[in-house]
Amino acid sequence: MSEKVKISVCMPIYNNAQVIRPAVDSIIAQKGAKFELIFVDNASTDGTTAILEEYCKKCKFARLVKKKKTTTVRENFNDCIREAKGEYVAIFHGDDIYKDTIVAKEAQFLDTHPQIAAVFTESKIINDELKVFGKGGPLEPGKKEIFGLKEILRSLVINSHNPLTCPTFMGRKSNLPPPPWFLDSQSYANDVGFFLRILEKHPIGIIREPLHLYRRSLQHGALTAVTTLQQQNPIYQILDGHIQKHKEWFSPDELKLYSLLKRSNLWLAAISADAAGNSQVAKEIWEKSFSYSSLASSVKYRQMWAKSAAALAFDISQKAGLSRQWAQIVQKRRLSQAK
Repeated sequence: MSEKVKISVCMPIYNNAQVIRPAVDSIIAQKGAKFELIFVDNASTDGTTAILEEYCKKCKFARLVKKKKTTTVRENFNDCIREAKGEYVAIFHGDDIYKDTIVAKEAQFLDTHPQIAAVFTESKIINDELKVFGKGGPLEPGKKEIFGLKEILRSLVINSHNPLTCPTFMGRKSNLPPPPWFLDSQSYANDVGFFLRILEKHPIGIIREPLHLYRRSLQHGALTAVTTLQQQNPIYQILDGHIQKHKEWFSPDELKLYSLLKRSNLWLAAISADAAGNSQVAKEIWEKSFSYSSLASSVKYRQMWAKSAAALAFDISQKAGLSRQWAQIVQKRRLSQAK
């Protein structure tokens, strides 16, 4: 009889040939834990599949699931959970780098905290040159490690900050919501929806130690989605639903600021559309959603919350070299609105 698998480490992969080796090497180098390693390749076309086949030949605990055609990001994540045989399921990304104790420490955290459904860790945010320029995790310093829905939802709504770093997720499979686990078609929002559905039933844990290097660049990760989205970020539809259920957790002023945040997100969507050459889309967003006073309110909102993750996200885009172009477009729009 084969040995029962306790931990499944799953990697949803698509066209990661340039960055996949450091990611996989960091998982293979894990200490203090036995686990199965599952690559779910979403029909890559850049040579990624051959690299994964090479690793599977060398690693007895690794296996490759090859898709015949490319599906959505959401479905690729769901396939990871379907393939997992372990009691604990981790979903790690193919363009990040992991400290060699993350699997053991997350599994131990689940072992010692039976009340939680999932665990995450803090992260260091890196660029393609592997230089650190930010961090992921709770905004508040301290040793608090167990969080409920109210705390996470308030962070998302009030600070525009997700303290749950998606690529560090390890969950107790028996506590996950029923399939399909990832519901939303937009890749930037489906992880948040999944985590909030878990939190509706169970608390989660965050190990207050950076055990993960989170790659953010114009080519990789969530920043690409944020800076190219030409519509309202789908995360707000998810948050709106949870706010309706838990309005008592927010003051009228906090909900007002959240409304301004949504408006400022449309502002960025219009800028992204304009920068991509879709001037008609940008024009429609501006005409339907903005006046000069509303834009001023959005700018004022960002000034009021300069230390929030909304400001941090804008700072990341600045480091990515986008803010100069955005600032020029914003200035042009402000002048036209003021006339």
